[in-house]
Amino acid sequence: MTIFNVSNSSQLMSALNQASGGDEIRLASGDYGDLNLDNVSFNSPVTITSANDNNPASFAGMDLDNVNNLTFDNVVFDYTFNKSDSLWGTHFSIDNSSNIDIENSVFSGDLARGIGKDDDGFGYGRGLIVSNSSDVTVSESEFFNWWKAASFIESQNINFTENEIHSIRSDGLNFREVKDVLVEGNYIHDFDGSLTSGDHKDFLQVWTTNTDTPTENLTIRGNVFDIGEGTWAQTIFMRNIEGERGNTDLYYRNITIEDNTIYNSHANGIVVGATDGLVLQNNTLIQAGDPETRVTAASNVAPRISVSEDSSDVYIANNAASRVIGYESQSDWDVRNNVEIQNDDPSDPGYYGNVFNAGSINTGAGVHAFTVKEGSILDQFDAGSALTLNGTGTIGTPGSGGGSNNDAPDATDDTPDAGGDAPETPDTGSDTSDTGDDTPDTSDTDTDNNGGGSVPDSDARIDDFVLDIAALDGSNALQRGAEVEYSGSNAALDVAGGRSYVDIGRLTDFEDSDQLAFAIEFSRDVADGSDQRLLWNHKKFGVTLEDDGLSIQIGNNDGAFWEGIKLDDLGLNDTDTHKIVLIADADADRLQVIVDDQLVLDEQDIDLEFANQGGREWGWTVGSKWGSSFDGNVTDFRVEADADFVDPSAVTEEGLFAF
Repeated sequence: MTIFNVSNSSQLMSALNQASGGDEIRLASGDYGDLNLDNVSFNSPVTITSANDNNPASFAGMDLDNVNNLTFDNVVFDYTFNKSDSLWGTHFSIDNSSNIDIENSVFSGDLARGIGKDDDGFGYGRGLIVSNSSDVTVSESEFFNWWKAASFIESQNINFTENEIHSIRSDGLNFREVKDVLVEGNYIHDFDGSLTSGDHKDFLQVWTTNTDTPTENLTIRGNVFDIGEGTWAQTIFMRNIEGERGNTDLYYRNITIEDNTIYNSHANGIVVGATDGLVLQNNTLIQAGDPETRVTAASNVAPRISVSEDSSDVYIANNAASRVIGYESQSDWDVRNNVEIQNDDPSDPGYYGNVFNAGSINTGAGVHAFTVKEGSILDQFDAGSALTLNGTGTIGTPGSGGGSNNDAPDATDDTPDAGGDAPETPDTGSDTSDTGDDTPDTSDTDTDNNGGGSVPDSDARIDDFVLDIAALDGSNALQRGAEVEYSGSNAALDVAGGRSYVDIGRLTDFEDSDQLAFAIEFSRDVADGSDQRLLWNHKKFGVTLEDDGLSIQIGNNDGAFWEGIKLDDLGLNDTDTHKIVLIADADADRLQVIVDDQLVLDEQDIDLEFANQGGREWGWTVGSKWGSSFDGNVTDFRVEADADFVDPSAVTEEGLFAF
C-alpha cells in the first residue's frame, strides 16, 4: 500500500492519477474545492481520508461520473449558500459509478438568506444524489441543513446505515427505481420545515411517478424516526401512484419494514402502496411532538400503518400503532398480533400509560425513549420494536407462530386476537438504534504507559455474564453464515467474515454502568492480518483487529468513537487462540487493555463516557453486520460491571483468567 500525503487540490489530482487499488490519500486540513472526477477506475478501493482526525479536510462540491472503487473516510462535504443557486440544486453527486463508500463523514448544508420568508433560515439544496450506480455505501455519516438530505435513483446494491439526518427542510431520504437496498440503524430526527412553503415533507419517501421499473428488495430496519423538537413530516411514505393507476408492472416488490421506532404526530406513519411481497413487522409508532408543529388535521394524530389493499403476499405482524389499515380478508395476507395503542383515553385498551413505563413517557418535545411495561399487552404479544421492548423483543419469521389467515386479528380491533397465535418467547436479539451522536476521537492517544508483563489472576475476574454459545445454535442470533461449531462438548461461534455476525443483543443490566469490563477469546481462520471487527456495541465499545494489533473503540468526550485507540505489535495476525480483556471506568477515566495476559494499555487521560445512551442502545455483536467482520472462531465472551483494575506494580507471569 502506498500512502500519498497531499495538501492542495492539484496534489490530490496528481495522487489520484498515480494511485492503485489499496492505496490511501491523506488530506491535510483545508478546503479542496470541487472534486470532479470522470472515468476514474481502480481495481480495488482507493481511500481518500483526512490526515488530521480532529480537523478533517473538506470539499465544496463533488461530481463523480463513471468512477469505480473509491472510498471517502472522515471528510466534510461542505456546501456554502449562494443566492444564485436553486433550491433543488445538486452539490454532491455520484453518477454511473460503482463501489463507492462514504463513511464517518459529514454532509454540511447551509441556510438560505435574502430570498424570501419561505426559504430564509431553512436548509437549501440537495445533500447527496446517487443515480445509475451500484454498490454504494453511506455509513456513520451526518446530514444537516439541507432542503433534501440524500436521494438514490435508478441504482442498486445500496447500503445506507448508521447515519444521522436532522435539521432538514423537506425530505430526509428519497428512493426511486432502486434495487437491493438496505436502510438500517439510522437516526432521522428534528426536521426544520418551512411550514408556509408547501413542501411535501417525509423522513423517508419511495415513489413511482414517471418511472419505468419497480423498486424491489428494499429493507428498512432498525431505524429511529423522531420528531423531537422539530416540525412534522410524514415518516415512511411509499405511496405507489403508478400502482394506483393499474400498472401492476410497477408494484413494489419484496419490501421489508421491520424493527423501526417512530415518534411523530402525522397520521402517515408507515404508508405502503401497491406491493407484491411485503413483510411489515415489529415496528412501534407513537404519537409525540410539540403541538405547535401540528398545523394540519393530518399532523395532529397518532401515526398509523396503511397498506394498499391491492398488495399481494403480505405479512403484517407484531406492530404497535394506532391503527393498521388495508386488511380486508385477502387470501394471501397474514395479519396477526398487531396491538393498537393510543394516548386519548386511559380507560380504553392500549393507553400509553398502561403499556409504557411511566418514567419513559414524554409527550412533549425532545428525545423520546418509550419502553414497554412488563406484563402489558405489548409485552405479552412481543409487539413493537426491540428498542421499545427494551431488549426483549423478537423479530419473528413470516408464517411462524401457528397462525393462518383465518385467525388473523382484525387490524382495527383494540386488542390482538390471539386465535392460536401465541406470543413468541422474548429474546435479547435484535439491534436497536441510538442517538446517532458521534462521540469524540480517541486516535493518537498516548499509549506509552503500557504496563508490560503478565497479569496476576487475583487482580480481576469477569463472570457477571458469560455467553452460552451452545444456546445460540439454530437461533436467529446467527446471521449471514455465522454458525455454532462443536469440538466434543465445547461450543464455539464460527463467524464467516464479510457481513456475517452473531447478534448477542442488549445486556440491559450493564447499560447504565460507568464501570464495565469484558473479555473475549478468539482465533482467526486465516493469518492475513486483515482489518476485522471482532466485537461491537456501537457508540460504547468496539474491538477491531488491525494487522498484528488492534484498535479499541470506546465512548468518550475527547474524540470520535470510531477512530479508536491503536495498539500495534501484539502478534494477533496469526491463527492462534488469543484473549483480549478490557476494563473501563468512566468515573475514574481509566482504561486498561490486556492481551494474552499482557497489560498493553493503562490509559488515564481520556474523558470516558459509555453509559446512558438515552434508551438508544444497539446491543452487542460478535463480528459486524456492516462489513469487514471477524472471520474465525470465538470460544468465550463475558461481561462484568465492577472488575478491578490490574495493579501494574504487581504484574507477574501468572494468567489473568481461567476461562
